Amino acid sequence: MGIRTGAQFIEGLRQRPRNVWLDGERIGDVSAHPAFAPAVAAIAKLYDLQHDPQYADVLTYASPSSAERVATPS
Repeated sequence: MGIRTGAQFIEGLRQRPRNVWLDGERIGDVSAHPAFAPAVAAIAKLYDLQHDPQYADVLTYASPSSAERVATPS
């Protein structure tokens, strides 16, 4: 699977909710909850940086099997 944008990452969280609990409360949409929204936004920015030509060659590479841009392993 190739790289995705920050918006695609957030939409994925909304489409497939996680089983996240905080202080006994189930969190339905982590992307909108005040405790998690800043972290979700920071991760989304990293996904967007993968599409920025200035950083693309550092954060991604062309997959040998598909030629799609994929994230550089950490």
